[in-house]
Amino acid sequence: MSSPRKEKTIGKTLGLVLLLVVPVLCPQTKAQTLEPEPELTKDRPLLEVDLKQYGYKPHVPFGRHDYWSLAFADTDDLVLGWTTLDNNGDKKKGYLTPAPSHLHALVINVRTGEKKTIKAWPTSTFYATINPVSKGKFFTCTGNAIQLLSDDFGLIREEHLSRFGPCNSDDVSLSRRSFSIDTGVGRDSRHTLIDAESFEPLATWSNEVFGVHFTDNFLVGTCRPHFELCIRGISEQWQPFNFPEMNKQLRDSKGKTPFFANDSTLVLTAGGKMAVVTLEGVLLFQVSLPSKYSFGSEATSAGGERFAIIETKIRGVTNEVLDMYGVLSDDHVVVYSLHERTAIYACKVKGSSPWPPWIEHRNRLALSPDGALLAVLDDGILEVYQLPKAKSR
Repeated sequence: MSSPRKEKTIGKTLGLVLLLVVPVLCPQTKAQTLEPEPELTKDRPLLEVDLKQYGYKPHVPFGRHDYWSLAFADTDDLVLGWTTLDNNGDKKKGYLTPAPSHLHALVINVRTGEKKTIKAWPTSTFYATINPVSKGKFFTCTGNAIQLLSDDFGLIREEHLSRFGPCNSDDVSLSRRSFSIDTGVGRDSRHTLIDAESFEPLATWSNEVFGVHFTDNFLVGTCRPHFELCIRGISEQWQPFNFPEMNKQLRDSKGKTPFFANDSTLVLTAGGKMAVVTLEGVLLFQVSLPSKYSFGSEATSAGGERFAIIETKIRGVTNEVLDMYGVLSDDHVVVYSLHERTAIYACKVKGSSPWPPWIEHRNRLALSPDGALLAVLDDGILEVYQLPKAKSR
Protein backbone atom coordinates (compact mmCIF):
# COMPACT_ATOMS: atom_id res chain seq x y z
CA MET A 1 0.00 0.00 0.00
CA SER A 2 1.48 3.36 -1.05
CA SER A 3 2.00 6.08 1.52
CA PRO A 4 0.08 9.41 1.38
CA ARG A 5 3.41 11.14 0.69
CA LYS A 6 4.06 8.96 -2.37
CA GLU A 7 0.51 9.39 -3.67
CA LYS A 8 0.82 13.17 -3.31
CA THR A 9 4.17 13.19 -5.13
CA ILE A 10 2.89 11.01 -7.94
CA GLY A 11 -0.20 13.19 -8.31
CA LYS A 12 1.89 16.32 -8.59
CA THR A 13 4.24 14.82 -11.16
CA LEU A 14 1.52 13.46 -13.47
CA GLY A 15 1.36 16.86 -15.11
CA LEU A 16 5.10 16.96 -15.76
CA VAL A 17 4.72 15.67 -19.34
CA LEU A 18 2.66 18.74 -20.19
CA LEU A 19 5.12 21.01 -18.46
CA LEU A 20 7.98 19.52 -20.45
CA VAL A 21 6.20 19.87 -23.78
CA VAL A 22 4.97 23.43 -23.28
CA PRO A 23 8.45 25.05 -23.45
CA VAL A 24 8.89 23.61 -26.94
CA LEU A 25 5.48 24.59 -28.31
CA CYS A 26 4.81 27.95 -26.67
CA PRO A 27 6.55 31.11 -27.94
CA GLN A 28 8.71 32.90 -25.43
CA THR A 29 7.44 36.11 -23.91
CA LYS A 30 9.27 39.30 -24.77
CA ALA A 31 12.47 39.54 -22.77
CA GLN A 32 12.21 41.77 -19.72
CA THR A 33 15.68 43.13 -19.11
CA LEU A 34 16.13 44.59 -15.66
CA GLU A 35 17.11 48.12 -14.80
CA PRO A 36 20.66 48.72 -13.51
CA GLU A 37 21.43 46.98 -10.22
CA PRO A 38 20.91 48.89 -6.98
CA GLU A 39 23.90 50.75 -5.64
CA LEU A 40 26.18 48.82 -3.32
CA THR A 41 24.94 49.26 0.22
CA LYS A 42 26.94 51.47 2.58
CA ASP A 43 25.05 50.22 5.62
CA ARG A 44 26.93 48.44 8.37
CA PRO A 45 26.10 44.73 8.77
CA LEU A 46 23.42 43.86 11.29
CA LEU A 47 26.00 41.49 12.79
CA GLU A 48 29.73 41.01 12.25
CA VAL A 49 31.48 38.14 14.04
CA ASP A 50 35.01 36.73 13.86
CA LEU A 51 34.32 32.99 14.07
CA LYS A 52 37.91 32.14 14.90
CA GLN A 53 37.00 32.77 18.53
CA TYR A 54 34.90 29.57 18.30
CA GLY A 55 37.74 27.46 16.90
CA TYR A 56 37.02 28.11 13.23
CA LYS A 57 40.19 27.86 11.14
CA PRO A 58 39.86 29.42 7.69
CA HIS A 59 43.11 27.85 6.47
CA VAL A 60 45.01 24.61 7.02
CA PRO A 61 48.67 23.81 6.19
CA PHE A 62 49.84 23.82 2.55
CA GLY A 63 47.49 26.70 1.81
CA ARG A 64 44.37 24.54 1.73
CA HIS A 65 41.02 25.95 2.80
CA ASP A 66 38.78 24.25 5.28
CA TYR A 67 35.66 22.69 3.81
CA TRP A 68 32.68 24.50 5.29
CA SER A 69 28.97 25.20 4.92
CA LEU A 70 26.60 27.98 5.92
CA ALA A 71 22.80 27.90 6.25
CA PHE A 72 19.97 29.41 8.28
CA ALA A 73 18.39 26.92 10.67
CA ASP A 74 15.41 29.27 11.05
CA THR A 75 14.68 32.98 10.70
CA ASP A 76 17.16 33.98 13.43
CA ASP A 77 19.62 31.09 13.87
CA LEU A 78 22.52 30.33 11.56
CA VAL A 79 24.50 27.06 11.46
CA LEU A 80 28.12 27.01 10.36
CA GLY A 81 29.87 23.71 9.66
CA TRP A 82 33.56 23.19 8.95
CA THR A 83 36.10 20.37 9.01
CA THR A 84 39.65 19.99 10.26
CA LEU A 85 42.10 17.19 9.50
CA ASP A 86 43.19 15.16 12.51
CA ASN A 87 46.67 14.92 10.99
CA ASN A 88 47.56 18.24 9.38
CA GLY A 89 50.56 16.65 7.69
CA ASP A 90 48.40 14.02 5.98
CA LYS A 91 48.69 14.43 2.22
CA LYS A 92 45.80 12.03 1.53
CA LYS A 93 43.22 14.75 1.04
CA GLY A 94 41.70 13.59 -2.25
CA TYR A 95 37.95 13.70 -2.61
CA LEU A 96 37.70 9.88 -2.72
CA THR A 97 40.40 9.25 -0.13
CA PRO A 98 39.29 8.68 3.49
CA ALA A 99 41.08 11.01 5.89
CA PRO A 100 40.40 11.07 9.66
CA SER A 101 38.91 14.47 10.42
CA HIS A 102 36.49 16.28 12.71
CA LEU A 103 33.26 17.98 11.71
CA HIS A 104 32.56 21.12 13.73
CA ALA A 105 29.20 22.87 13.97
CA LEU A 106 28.19 26.16 15.54
CA VAL A 107 24.66 27.55 15.86
CA ILE A 108 24.58 31.30 16.42
CA ASN A 109 21.71 33.76 16.83
CA VAL A 110 22.24 36.42 14.17
CA ARG A 111 20.11 39.02 15.98
CA THR A 112 22.16 38.95 19.17
CA GLY A 113 25.41 37.22 18.20
CA GLU A 114 24.77 34.67 20.98
CA LYS A 115 26.37 31.25 20.65
CA LYS A 116 23.58 28.69 21.11
CA THR A 117 25.23 25.31 20.42
CA ILE A 118 28.67 24.10 19.41
CA LYS A 119 29.88 20.53 18.89
CA ALA A 120 32.42 18.39 17.03
CA TRP A 121 32.21 14.82 15.70
CA PRO A 122 34.93 12.44 14.42
CA THR A 123 34.50 11.73 10.70
CA SER A 124 36.20 9.65 8.01
CA THR A 125 36.38 12.46 5.46
CA PHE A 126 37.53 16.04 5.20
CA TYR A 127 34.34 16.65 3.18
CA ALA A 128 31.87 15.96 5.99
CA THR A 129 28.88 18.30 6.16
CA ILE A 130 26.02 19.46 8.37
CA ASN A 131 22.79 21.07 7.14
CA PRO A 132 19.48 22.10 8.70
CA VAL A 133 16.53 19.97 7.60
CA SER A 134 12.81 19.93 8.34
CA LYS A 135 11.29 20.98 11.64
CA GLY A 136 14.39 22.27 13.39
CA LYS A 137 16.57 19.21 12.88
CA PHE A 138 20.02 18.75 11.35
CA PHE A 139 21.43 16.26 8.86
CA THR A 140 25.09 15.20 8.84
CA CYS A 141 27.08 13.19 6.33
CA THR A 142 30.34 11.89 7.80
CA GLY A 143 31.69 9.86 4.89
CA ASN A 144 30.61 6.45 6.17
CA ALA A 145 27.25 7.35 7.74
CA ILE A 146 24.32 9.77 7.57
CA GLN A 147 22.67 11.06 10.73
CA LEU A 148 19.52 12.96 11.71
CA LEU A 149 20.09 15.17 14.75
CA SER A 150 17.79 17.15 17.04
CA ASP A 151 18.02 20.92 17.44
CA ASP A 152 20.60 20.43 20.21
CA PHE A 153 22.58 17.90 18.11
CA GLY A 154 21.22 14.80 19.84
CA LEU A 155 21.17 11.67 17.65
CA ILE A 156 17.71 10.73 16.32
CA ARG A 157 18.54 8.37 13.45
CA GLU A 158 21.70 6.97 11.89
CA GLU A 159 22.35 4.88 8.80
CA HIS A 160 25.77 3.51 7.90
CA LEU A 161 26.80 3.68 4.26
CA SER A 162 27.98 0.59 2.40
CA ARG A 163 31.09 2.44 1.20
CA PHE A 164 33.03 5.59 1.90
CA GLY A 165 31.26 8.50 0.24
CA PRO A 166 32.27 12.18 0.37
CA CYS A 167 29.49 14.69 0.98
CA ASN A 168 28.25 17.76 -0.86
CA SER A 169 26.86 20.50 1.38
CA ASP A 170 24.50 21.82 -1.33
CA ASP A 171 22.52 18.62 -1.82
CA VAL A 172 19.44 19.60 0.22
CA SER A 173 16.04 20.55 -1.21
CA LEU A 174 14.60 24.05 -0.89
CA SER A 175 12.04 22.90 1.68
CA ARG A 176 14.77 20.93 3.51
CA ARG A 177 12.58 17.84 3.50
CA SER A 178 14.97 15.80 1.34
CA PHE A 179 18.68 15.42 0.58
CA SER A 180 20.86 13.39 -1.79
CA ILE A 181 23.91 11.17 -1.31
CA ASP A 182 26.26 9.34 -3.67
CA THR A 183 26.34 5.53 -3.85
CA GLY A 184 28.56 3.20 -5.89
CA VAL A 185 31.98 3.87 -7.42
CA GLY A 186 33.12 5.23 -10.80
CA ARG A 187 30.86 4.30 -13.71
CA ASP A 188 28.57 2.48 -11.28
CA SER A 189 28.16 5.58 -9.14
CA ARG A 190 24.55 6.54 -8.50
CA HIS A 191 22.83 9.31 -6.61
CA THR A 192 19.88 8.80 -4.30
CA LEU A 193 17.32 11.34 -3.15
CA ILE A 194 16.30 10.59 0.45
CA ASP A 195 13.51 11.75 2.76
CA ALA A 196 15.15 13.72 5.58
CA GLU A 197 12.84 12.38 8.32
CA SER A 198 12.53 8.69 7.45
CA PHE A 199 15.70 8.16 5.32
CA GLU A 200 13.39 6.51 2.76
CA PRO A 201 14.76 6.61 -0.84
CA LEU A 202 12.64 8.81 -3.12
CA ALA A 203 14.52 8.77 -6.45
CA THR A 204 17.81 7.71 -8.05
CA TRP A 205 19.88 8.81 -11.07
CA SER A 206 23.19 7.86 -12.67
CA ASN A 207 26.31 9.84 -13.54
CA GLU A 208 24.86 10.42 -17.01
CA VAL A 209 23.13 13.36 -15.34
CA PHE A 210 25.26 15.68 -13.23
CA GLY A 211 24.97 18.92 -11.29
CA VAL A 212 21.46 17.97 -10.17
CA HIS A 213 19.36 20.45 -8.16
CA PHE A 214 15.98 19.42 -6.79
CA THR A 215 12.82 20.33 -4.95
CA ASP A 216 10.38 17.88 -3.36
CA ASN A 217 8.72 17.38 -6.75
CA PHE A 218 11.22 18.06 -9.53
CA LEU A 219 14.88 17.54 -10.44
CA VAL A 220 16.94 19.49 -12.97
CA GLY A 221 20.42 18.66 -14.23
CA THR A 222 22.78 18.51 -17.21
CA CYS A 223 22.52 15.36 -19.34
CA ARG A 224 25.44 13.75 -21.14
CA PRO A 225 26.67 13.39 -23.81
CA HIS A 226 25.52 16.70 -25.29
CA PHE A 227 25.43 18.73 -22.04
CA GLU A 228 21.75 19.53 -22.50
CA LEU A 229 19.47 20.80 -19.77
CA CYS A 230 17.05 18.10 -18.62
CA ILE A 231 14.29 17.84 -16.04
CA ARG A 232 12.07 15.19 -14.45
CA GLY A 233 9.47 14.59 -11.80
CA ILE A 234 10.40 12.50 -8.76
CA SER A 235 8.98 9.29 -10.28
CA GLU A 236 9.42 10.20 -13.97
CA GLN A 237 12.15 9.87 -16.62
CA TRP A 238 14.55 12.63 -17.66
CA GLN A 239 13.31 14.83 -20.49
CA PRO A 240 14.96 17.78 -22.30
CA PHE A 241 14.03 21.25 -21.13
CA ASN A 242 14.24 23.69 -24.01
CA PHE A 243 14.77 27.39 -23.51
CA PRO A 244 15.89 28.54 -26.98
CA GLU A 245 17.31 31.86 -25.84
CA MET A 246 19.99 30.12 -23.75
CA ASN A 247 20.31 26.57 -25.08
CA LYS A 248 23.64 27.25 -26.78
CA GLN A 249 25.12 29.16 -23.83
CA LEU A 250 24.13 26.37 -21.44
CA ARG A 251 25.72 23.71 -23.65
CA ASP A 252 28.90 25.76 -24.03
CA SER A 253 29.17 26.21 -20.27
CA LYS A 254 29.21 22.38 -19.91
CA GLY A 255 27.93 22.03 -16.42
CA LYS A 256 26.66 25.32 -14.99
CA THR A 257 23.37 23.73 -14.00
CA PRO A 258 20.32 25.92 -13.31
CA PHE A 259 18.92 26.01 -9.78
CA PHE A 260 15.39 26.20 -8.41
CA ALA A 261 14.36 29.54 -6.93
CA ASN A 262 11.12 27.85 -5.84
CA ASP A 263 9.16 24.74 -6.84
CA SER A 264 8.02 26.28 -10.13
CA THR A 265 10.86 28.63 -11.12
CA LEU A 266 14.35 27.98 -12.52
CA VAL A 267 17.31 30.35 -12.62
CA LEU A 268 19.52 29.70 -15.67
CA THR A 269 23.01 31.19 -15.74
CA ALA A 270 25.80 30.96 -18.31
CA GLY A 271 28.73 33.35 -18.14
CA GLY A 272 27.30 36.85 -17.73
CA LYS A 273 23.77 35.98 -18.78
CA MET A 274 20.91 34.98 -16.48
CA ALA A 275 17.29 34.07 -17.24
CA VAL A 276 14.60 33.39 -14.64
CA VAL A 277 11.93 31.13 -16.14
CA THR A 278 8.95 29.07 -15.05
CA LEU A 279 8.83 25.30 -15.60
CA GLU A 280 6.47 26.07 -18.50
CA GLY A 281 9.28 28.02 -20.18
CA VAL A 282 7.83 31.49 -19.54
CA LEU A 283 10.54 34.11 -19.13
CA LEU A 284 10.02 36.21 -16.00
CA PHE A 285 13.11 38.40 -16.34
CA GLN A 286 16.67 38.28 -17.58
CA VAL A 287 19.99 39.95 -16.79
CA SER A 288 23.08 40.58 -18.93
CA LEU A 289 26.29 41.61 -17.16
CA PRO A 290 29.04 43.85 -18.55
CA SER A 291 32.14 42.34 -20.13
CA LYS A 292 34.53 40.55 -17.71
CA TYR A 293 31.68 39.84 -15.28
CA SER A 294 29.91 36.50 -14.77
CA PHE A 295 27.57 34.80 -12.33
CA GLY A 296 28.98 32.65 -9.52
CA SER A 297 27.58 30.73 -6.55
CA GLU A 298 24.08 31.34 -5.24
CA ALA A 299 21.77 30.96 -2.25
CA THR A 300 17.98 30.68 -2.07
CA SER A 301 15.43 31.35 0.63
CA ALA A 302 13.45 28.32 1.79
CA GLY A 303 10.29 30.38 1.25
CA GLY A 304 11.15 30.67 -2.43
CA GLU A 305 10.62 34.42 -2.75
CA ARG A 306 14.23 35.59 -3.06
CA PHE A 307 17.63 34.37 -4.20
CA ALA A 308 21.14 35.81 -3.92
CA ILE A 309 23.97 35.35 -6.39
CA ILE A 310 27.62 36.38 -6.50
CA GLU A 311 28.86 38.35 -9.48
CA THR A 312 32.48 37.59 -10.29
CA LYS A 313 34.99 39.66 -12.26
CA ILE A 314 38.18 38.86 -14.14
CA ARG A 315 41.02 40.64 -12.33
CA GLY A 316 44.62 40.97 -13.42
CA VAL A 317 46.37 40.96 -16.79
CA THR A 318 45.39 38.55 -19.57
CA ASN A 319 47.94 38.05 -22.34
CA GLU A 320 47.90 34.70 -24.12
CA VAL A 321 51.22 35.41 -25.89
CA LEU A 322 52.94 35.83 -22.52
CA ASP A 323 50.85 33.01 -21.03
CA MET A 324 49.37 35.42 -18.48
CA TYR A 325 45.78 35.15 -17.36
CA GLY A 326 43.58 37.06 -14.95
CA VAL A 327 41.82 35.35 -12.07
CA LEU A 328 38.09 34.99 -11.50
CA SER A 329 37.35 36.99 -8.35
CA ASP A 330 34.17 37.48 -6.32
CA ASP A 331 33.12 41.11 -6.65
CA HIS A 332 29.68 41.67 -5.11
CA VAL A 333 26.42 39.96 -4.13
CA VAL A 334 23.03 40.82 -5.61
CA VAL A 335 19.69 39.75 -4.10
CA TYR A 336 16.70 39.30 -6.42
CA SER A 337 13.00 39.20 -5.60
CA LEU A 338 10.76 36.86 -7.61
CA HIS A 339 7.68 38.79 -6.54
CA GLU A 340 9.10 42.15 -7.63
CA ARG A 341 11.04 40.61 -10.54
CA THR A 342 14.02 42.83 -9.92
CA ALA A 343 17.23 43.19 -7.93
CA ILE A 344 16.51 44.65 -4.50
CA TYR A 345 19.90 44.72 -2.76
CA ALA A 346 23.64 44.62 -3.48
CA CYS A 347 26.72 44.53 -1.28
CA LYS A 348 30.44 44.43 -1.93
CA VAL A 349 32.51 41.35 -1.02
CA LYS A 350 36.24 40.77 -0.88
CA GLY A 351 37.58 38.86 -3.87
CA SER A 352 40.74 36.91 -4.67
CA SER A 353 43.78 38.96 -5.57
CA PRO A 354 45.73 38.36 -8.80
CA TRP A 355 48.85 39.82 -7.19
CA PRO A 356 51.25 38.37 -4.59
CA PRO A 357 50.64 36.85 -2.12
CA TRP A 358 47.63 35.62 -4.21
CA ILE A 359 45.20 35.36 -1.32
CA GLU A 360 42.05 33.49 -2.30
CA HIS A 361 38.65 34.58 -1.03
CA ARG A 362 35.68 32.24 -1.50
CA ASN A 363 32.55 33.85 -0.17
CA ARG A 364 29.72 31.65 1.07
CA LEU A 365 26.12 32.92 1.08
CA ALA A 366 22.92 32.08 2.97
CA LEU A 367 19.44 33.60 2.97
CA SER A 368 17.02 33.27 5.88
CA PRO A 369 13.85 31.23 5.15
CA ASP A 370 11.75 34.40 4.97
CA GLY A 371 14.30 36.17 2.77
CA ALA A 372 14.80 38.96 5.30
CA LEU A 373 18.50 38.37 6.05
CA LEU A 374 21.62 37.77 3.97
CA ALA A 375 24.67 36.10 5.53
CA VAL A 376 28.13 36.26 3.96
CA LEU A 377 31.11 34.27 5.25
CA ASP A 378 34.72 34.58 4.13
CA ASP A 379 38.02 33.95 5.89
CA GLY A 380 36.28 33.33 9.20
CA ILE A 381 34.39 36.63 9.21
CA LEU A 382 30.60 36.34 9.26
CA GLU A 383 28.52 39.34 8.20
CA VAL A 384 24.72 39.45 8.29
CA TYR A 385 22.73 42.12 6.42
CA GLN A 386 19.13 43.22 6.85
CA LEU A 387 17.36 43.16 3.50
CA PRO A 388 14.57 45.53 2.40
CA LYS A 389 11.04 44.55 3.33
CA ALA A 390 8.96 42.99 0.58
CA LYS A 391 6.61 45.36 -1.21
CA SER A 392 2.92 44.67 -0.74
CA ARG A 393 1.39 42.45 -3.39
